[in-house]
Formats: sequence, structure tokens, C-alpha cells
Amino acid sequence: MTLVILTILILACVLIATENVTKVNRAAVAIFAGTVGWVLYICFGMDFVTSEHSADYTRFLNFSDMESTSTSVKYFISRHIFLPQVGRAAEIVMFLLATMTIVEILNNNGCFDFVRQLLRTRNSKKMLWTLAIVTFLISINLDNLTTQLFHYLEYLITDILVRTNLPIVTMNDVIRLVLSAPPLGAVPLP
Repeated sequence: MTLVILTILILACVLIATENVTKVNRAAVAIFAGTVGWVLYICFGMDFVTSEHSADYTRFLNFSDMESTSTSVKYFISRHIFLPQVGRAAEIVMFLLATMTIVEILNNNGCFDFVRQLLRTRNSKKMLWTLAIVTFLISINLDNLTTQLFHYLEYLITDILVRTNLPIVTMNDVIRLVLSAPPLGAVPLP
């Protein structure tokens, strides 16, 4: 099964690299290959679990008093392998979306108009250095602003979870909670 998943991923990389020739959308190929890879991993995961995660799987079976069946393997993969991976990817995507949102708000309010004024020169060296310094300073501030925004959101989520007596340890737990939550409005907040 490893060879099948590896073949799918290599074929996807080839299709992504040759997008101009094949006219196949890169994003669609990447999403399709990732989805097929995870589905194969979950459906035929007994080999992967016994070879790569045997100690964790044994601990899971002992803790949950389950027998080693295909259902327990699928449950173990979905909860202990798939969700942490999705959680890490979601953290990155959320950080980038927040940063892009902040940049768009600043751009709509004219906060980057000064850059246009600074770059009005005929001297290419001066323009290069000015652009490098301004980009460096803006990047630092946007990174700090986005990080502070996430710390504030983490504080709000933790506060809500403490008031509702739900245990939380990491951002993966927050993502797991959000993914398993009922639809908005189904459960009122205290």
C-alpha cells in the first residue's frame, strides 16, 4: 500500500510540475492526491499502524479496552494520526489567512500609500534598499500583530472552555473541538 500512495503522490507532483502542458489545475491535483492518500491510509491502515505506531496503538487498545479490529484501527488513525496532522496544517492556514486579512484591511485604509511615495526615484539602488528596509519592517510588524491576534483568540477560547469546564491542552485540541462541535446556535454559550 505504501507503493500505491507513493505512486499517487509522485504522479500528482508530475501533474503539478507540468501544469502548463497538461492544463490541469494544481490545487485540484494536490487536494485530490492528498485526499486519496489519506483515504487509502485510513482504509488499509493496519500495516502502517503495526509497523509505524505499534507502541501508541497498543497503548490505545489497552486504554480503551477495545479489540484490534479494522474499526479500532480506523478510529485510531482518524483520532491519533489524521487529526494532529490536520491541526498542524490548519494552524498554518489560519495564520496566513489572518495575516492576509490584516494586510487587506491596512491596504484598504491607505496604510501602504507611504511606500509608493518612498519608491518614487530614478535611482535603482535607492529603490532596492528602500523596498528591502520597508518590507523588512512591515513584515516584522505584521507577524507580531498576527501572533498577538492569535494569542488573544486563544485566550478567549480558553476562557470559554474554562467557564464550561472543558479540558484543553493544545491548539490541536481546539481544532478537534471545533471540528466536532455542533452547528452554530445549537448549544448556547454560558
